[in-house]
Amino acid sequence: MTTISACLIVRDEEENLMACLEALDPWVDQICVLDTGSRDRSVEIAREFGARLGSYEWDGDFSAARNACLELATCDWILSVDADELLDPESAGGLRGLVDLEENLAYLVWLDNLDGGTDANGKPSMQSVGIPRLFRRLPEIRWERPVHESVMRSLLALGVGQLEHSHLRLVHHGYLPEAISRGKKHERNLSILEEHNAREPEDLFNSYKLACTYGALVRNDEASELLEVVWSRARACSSRERAQLPFLPLVAAQLSRLLAAKGELSRAWEFAQQGLEDYPTVSEVLFEAAEIQRLAGVLERAGELYAGAKGCESWTDLYSGDPSTRAERPLFGLARVSALAGDLDLARGCVDRGLEMAPRSIEGRALSVRLLSVAGREADSWAGLQGLLEESPGNSEVMLLAAEMAWSRGEVETARGFWDGALADPRSAQTSRAWIAVATLVAGDLESACEIGSSLEAVDLPEAGARAVLAAVAGRPLELDPLFVPAAVLGEVAAWLAELGRDPSGKALSAFIEGAAALEVDLPGVTALLGSPEGGSLP
Repeated sequence: MTTISACLIVRDEEENLMACLEALDPWVDQICVLDTGSRDRSVEIAREFGARLGSYEWDGDFSAARNACLELATCDWILSVDADELLDPESAGGLRGLVDLEENLAYLVWLDNLDGGTDANGKPSMQSVGIPRLFRRLPEIRWERPVHESVMRSLLALGVGQLEHSHLRLVHHGYLPEAISRGKKHERNLSILEEHNAREPEDLFNSYKLACTYGALVRNDEASELLEVVWSRARACSSRERAQLPFLPLVAAQLSRLLAAKGELSRAWEFAQQGLEDYPTVSEVLFEAAEIQRLAGVLERAGELYAGAKGCESWTDLYSGDPSTRAERPLFGLARVSALAGDLDLARGCVDRGLEMAPRSIEGRALSVRLLSVAGREADSWAGLQGLLEESPGNSEVMLLAAEMAWSRGEVETARGFWDGALADPRSAQTSRAWIAVATLVAGDLESACEIGSSLEAVDLPEAGARAVLAAVAGRPLELDPLFVPAAVLGEVAAWLAELGRDPSGKALSAFIEGAAALEVDLPGVTALLGSPEGGSLP
């Protein structure tokens, strides 16, 4: 009978190890545990369980440790598992039949990375990737790369082409927010990734993982710069070489998102277009392209792209991708587009369908509260806001919503407190800064408002409108990304002018009127707002 060794490298895994070993035990013939310096009960747990034990002096190289663990194994096949993973028993029934097949050297195993959320059925949500974790114990098959290690290069050298899926599933808890925080996983990986990238910059997967780590540590400039390098080098590769880089659509999507978040919409759109050209049916690419168009005010095109993302399937056998970009997130995007276009009924319907798929989504619930507020259902909207604040008080989207609703009631100090709180999150910092600047204008402190506005980046339409107002008040030129639709920016200017009408002194409105003529050069049509109904109390 063909036999199977489960191989694990561990360090300080007493919280996870017993459950991992118990999940493996019914399905394998041998469990090998290589300890890399535990200071807890990991070694005792493995010994009590009857695992074959080894030790290894940690040198910062996961592949070296995994290869040392292979030396402990004596069975025909290897199943590589981490201590924070659990073998799914429902998927393990066919394992014996797979390893008894003589023609295969390896199989893909689904790694289900839990993300801490839940799906529409209340089950844990996850992103899944197929990786070669089940393979024959052969001296030619060895792990490579010091972190995010793989045996794929060894398999390619042996002539293996497309791997079959084993349909075996490992449920991974290591990317849960509390696990990442507790284990400082990103900080641990960073130096290893950087050292490998310096030695082998042509290893595009390592470079991509390094960029992801920069992003996770909110080092977004470094992340976007490295993603540009990866994308450029990958596009210069042959089609055969690119076929070995199935993560490339995510490079295009993530690079587009990071550049858009910095207000570089035109550059973001440039890479999104390249992504659409190369991967026109990948939901992540379509979704990020839709986001850019929505941020710039190109609503019809944004709607088309959201709808395209919603209709996508998973693009590769290796990655399930982000299922939310094929489900609720495009619906929430369509809701935003519909609301901007004035179709509140359609927006409401999109939000409701999205919340059916992801009932705990903060984004969807916040959108629902906004639509209730716009529809004049004040009691319902405030009840919804209260629920969000009780559940997620530190969420920046919730804080922005709370600030705007408090502002609408004239609770200025409460609103300022929420905006100040949202400044700490890069995703909400510019929106908070725009509101703080306008609130400062309303308070009559034009100098301070213009100083705040001097560091305001226009990431989306409301911020572009705020920058225009502040530029007129300060008497300085307006610089906006050319992707912004001028008519849409003018609509936001009109909305901000309505807010300025709350200033009883009229100082801010007067300053805007004085500067509007000069602003006409950079934003044609802005002077036509003077005296228009959209301009609130403008004379």
